[in-house]
Amino acid sequence: MEKIDIGKIKREVNLVEVAGLYGYRINKQKTSQSSVNLKSDVDSLILKKDENGHWVYFNVHNASDKGSILDFVMVRQPGLVFQEVLRKISEDYFGKILAVPKEMRGMQVKPIKKNRKYITNLYRNLTPLQASDYLNRRGIDNQILLSKRFAGTVLEDNYHNVIFPHNDEAGVCGFEKRNVNFKGFPKGGTKSLWLSNRFRHDTRLMVVEGGIDALSHYVLYQDKSIRYLSIGGEPSPNAWTLAIKVIEKFHKQGGEIVSGVDNDPGGDKLDQKLRSKTTIAIKRERPMKNDWNDVLKDQLTVK
Repeated sequence: MEKIDIGKIKREVNLVEVAGLYGYRINKQKTSQSSVNLKSDVDSLILKKDENGHWVYFNVHNASDKGSILDFVMVRQPGLVFQEVLRKISEDYFGKILAVPKEMRGMQVKPIKKNRKYITNLYRNLTPLQASDYLNRRGIDNQILLSKRFAGTVLEDNYHNVIFPHNDEAGVCGFEKRNVNFKGFPKGGTKSLWLSNRFRHDTRLMVVEGGIDALSHYVLYQDKSIRYLSIGGEPSPNAWTLAIKVIEKFHKQGGEIVSGVDNDPGGDKLDQKLRSKTTIAIKRERPMKNDWNDVLKDQLTVK
């Protein structure tokens, strides 16, 4: 097969139109200049363009159903392997006029604009989190926030949201915000990596999908030799590159790498991607439930 420019595919194949072939229609009331809301008989999608101009999506009702047009097709045609999906998109969708409603043809959105200065100013107004009713409800005691492993790495804003700062090689670039029935990320920010505090005696680096997974795992096992790295769900190409640098540096220093991503199809996909990006040995530790916080709440009977 002729070599295909995957980046070009992600930019130029209109995901709105492709979704129309799979039964999705535009929800005009929830569509804006920067995102398109699509709905079908069973679920809803949010479509945007990332900082690279790539179409991306996520399923409002299924956290593991997200990513690029490649992920979209693979989820909806699970019998196809990656190369078959790539060929199908290239041959059937790229440069073609698709049989979808007129309102979906050529629909565009404004790419996400990054603003590090704005994010830096927001970050300056955050304070270290010392107590959280939200985390308490999820089985995470306030003392964990004050422990050497996590002190200063989890913050809060004026609305008492739990904040997990994301950093790239230039510093703070965004932050995940969590609270009861709320999960957000500031406009202008870039999703990257969150790290717990680091110590010379650390012997294991555990890769998880979110900061709450790290806190929950620590509560469960109280292992002071584990350093935590959150990739924030599905990382961007730049975040993957940085994550691999962190992982390989830790491994070079004699540490063990552990994949502690969720025990679901999305977690399996992340685990496979992680292994495909490095040659070092990676151990997999699966939570007995969907994720580490589910395990913790089950043990503590926290509802």
